[in-house]
Amino acid sequence: MPKDNLHPELIKFKKFVKEHPGLVAEVRQGKQEWQYYFDQWSKLGETDQFWDDYRKDVISKNHKQSKSEEAENNEDNSNKQAWYKQMADLVNKIDLTNMEEHVNQLDSAFASVRSLIDQFKSSDAPNQASQSNPSPNQQAQTRPNQQPNYPQHPYYQNRTWF
Repeated sequence: MPKDNLHPELIKFKKFVKEHPGLVAEVRQGKQEWQYYFDQWSKLGETDQFWDDYRKDVISKNHKQSKSEEAENNEDNSNKQAWYKQMADLVNKIDLTNMEEHVNQLDSAFASVRSLIDQFKSSDAPNQASQSNPSPNQQAQTRPNQQPNYPQHPYYQNRTWF
C-alpha cells in the first residue's frame, strides 16, 4: 500500500513508533499487538506517562543499566569462583592423619566421661534399689499365694498358672 493512501492518524502513529522503539520490541516478542498500542495511543495521546518506558532515551538508559548489571553479575561469579577455589585449597591442606589423631583423642575423652557417669550411676543404684525395689525373695515372702505377673495379653487373661 503506498504511503499516500494511509490515513493521517496512521502516519502520525508510525512517526510515534519511530520515537518509541520499545513498542517494536514488545510486538516482536509477542507481548502485545499493534492494534492494542494504536488504541492506547488514540485514547491516551502521545504525552501520557504510559509511553515513557518505550522512548529511545529510556531504552538506552535501560541498556546501560543492563550492561552494568551484567558486569556486576560477572564480578559476583568471579568472587564465587575465587571463594570456591579458596575452600578447595583449604580442604586439600587438611592432614587426614592428624585429623584422625584428634578424633581418636576426642573419642577417648568421651569414653572417659561416659565411664565416670556410669560409675556415679552404679554407686547410687544399690542404695536406691535397696530402698525402693525389694529383691525377688522379698517379693515372694510378701505375696506367697499370688500368681506371677505375666503379660496382660487377651490369651493370657483368665488362665490359671501352675
